[in-house]
Amino acid sequence: MAIAELTVDAELVFEALDKQRRRLRMRRREVAEVLGVTPSSYTHWSQGRGLNADALLRACSWLDRDAREFARHEEAA
Repeated sequence: MAIAELTVDAELVFEALDKQRRRLRMRRREVAEVLGVTPSSYTHWSQGRGLNADALLRACSWLDRDAREFARHEEAA
């Protein structure tokens, strides 16, 4: 079995979460609670850091999106 490496752009994930949050008229604290993370962890995602695989999967589930949509495409050397 092969597992591919996926480099995720945490800022893109945060943007999608924040867009959904605004659409649903939720507070950031409420979204963090739904995702099972602390509000400070949720805020760190806006800075492109602190997003682990478990949190990514929860975020994608809440957004009903595939994690590959948030992949960072880097140029091959």
